[in-house]
Amino acid sequence: MMRMIPIPIPGLGSPPIGRGHGWRLRGLSGRRVGPTPNDDHANSTQSANSLVVTTMSKTWLISGPPGCGKTTWILNTMQSHPGSCGYLRLEGCADEGLEQAPDTGIDLAFLQDQIPQLRDLTDPHLDLASQPDDLLALIEVPQFRPPKESGLIGIDPRVKAQLEAFQLLPDRHLHFGQEPELPKRDTLEFSKLESWTISLHKYVWDPSSLNSFWFELVNGAYGDVYRAKALMNLPDGRAFFCNWMMTQDGSQFLPLQAVAPPNGRPTRVSELVVQGKALDAVGAQSTIDDCLLNDAVLEMHQAPLRDRQPELTHSR
Repeated sequence: MMRMIPIPIPGLGSPPIGRGHGWRLRGLSGRRVGPTPNDDHANSTQSANSLVVTTMSKTWLISGPPGCGKTTWILNTMQSHPGSCGYLRLEGCADEGLEQAPDTGIDLAFLQDQIPQLRDLTDPHLDLASQPDDLLALIEVPQFRPPKESGLIGIDPRVKAQLEAFQLLPDRHLHFGQEPELPKRDTLEFSKLESWTISLHKYVWDPSSLNSFWFELVNGAYGDVYRAKALMNLPDGRAFFCNWMMTQDGSQFLPLQAVAPPNGRPTRVSELVVQGKALDAVGAQSTIDDCLLNDAVLEMHQAPLRDRQPELTHSR
């Protein structure tokens, strides 16, 4: 039975979904690092601008705990950079009681949608030595603990090994919660954190059911969720980057620029990553199964679109 709870569909003029007044999140084992919330995210673009004014062929390593705003800052920095950009996300290293979320490709897919000419630094055919002089290469790595020393000397040896495998040598290392030019609002320290992911490749959501599930997810129906990030497909060919952090008042629903043609199931990246404590993966999976469209219902949505949307931007 499909879940059809009438909540406004994201992207159609509805406000961002936040926490409901009838729910209460049990406390996560985390605390805020640095100053409190009144500064930072509002100044994220400004701080990005100040850092890239004189960039010429730079390779920066950007580290920080999950949910601190690394990808948002990277996007703002790339959009402010006048030259070419490249991106790489390294695997984070787990610490005792702290489980890193695997790299599901969400960040790269979202950034490439927003910046179509973005270079994937994992591409084996990409010769960094022959790239433009103005290339800004940003390397993202989730890291729970702040480095003992700032700058390049503070790079975790486990991260250095990954960089060497890609033959990359950063000339700058910035860590969220340590560098004054980075926003601190969403930078937390944790003593315990679990991770749960699910691949939604080729799956399409009923829009109202997606709203319902997301509301339940971030309001504690499936455990104490600190961080949730996803790329979700809708039947009209759109996809949304869904983003929620415990420190924020509401969720982000950002539409991708690319629209999939209404010819069956989309093939682009579609994943859900959740981090928190006492996560109920079985319960969440059961709800998700009820929210996805089968082939017959998907065709009912797509058939009229094939006549009404003759020109579509195909997704990668």
